Amino acid sequence: MMRQMFLVLMGAVAVGGGFAGGAEAATSYLGSSNGSFGTVNTNTGVFTSIGITQPFFDIATLNKTTGYGVTEGGGLFEIDLATAGTTFIGNTGRLINGLGFDDSGNLFGTGDGSLFSLDLGTGAASVVGSGVGALFSSSGDIAYDGSQFFATSTDGPDDSLWSIDATTGVCTRIGNIEFTNVYGLTYQDSTLFGYTSSGNILTIDTTTGLVINAADVTGLGSQIFGAAPIVSRTY
Repeated sequence: MMRQMFLVLMGAVAVGGGFAGGAEAATSYLGSSNGSFGTVNTNTGVFTSIGITQPFFDIATLNKTTGYGVTEGGGLFEIDLATAGTTFIGNTGRLINGLGFDDSGNLFGTGDGSLFSLDLGTGAASVVGSGVGALFSSSGDIAYDGSQFFATSTDGPDDSLWSIDATTGVCTRIGNIEFTNVYGLTYQDSTLFGYTSSGNILTIDTTTGLVINAADVTGLGSQIFGAAPIVSRTY
């Protein structure tokens, strides 16, 4: 359930509607609990369906045409972003609920207290470093900002925002998001967007974790399980 009001550093969060006066509009891919796959405009909140996939725990986008999804059982799939058609790649051998690419086309995942590097040819997952720490428990997504991953964690009554070094796996807690079940994250146009399972679009302050703006996704009709940015990469 979306919180109707709480205080941030400069005042109350704007809830409902679009992001007038906030971040510039971006378009993200969303995956849901019943396999509905499509796009959402962060300004209008309107979901546009592309097709039906497996119910992925999370999704990630490699380039303009190709995405990836991981299932509850750890299966890694390739997704045709134009049709929502999927191709099974292999089993990760891990419980992974967060996926994201760095800027070099390397796929990473999070699950429980670890950051993983995933092989796009086989799906195999390898722990990066020695684990991201006992306090971090992956809530559901990671997003790369050009130098590090942002991640959400369920280490308290609400989700919290963390940063993770993709080389060492070392994580740093940034602060409380004050929303629960933030299962989707995208970093687009220098803005971090979060998506809750109940259908909230959040604009998140990357220095504090606090929510600057909150609005609603319309037209989806099921829980949001993952989000990924539309990217311009061609490789």
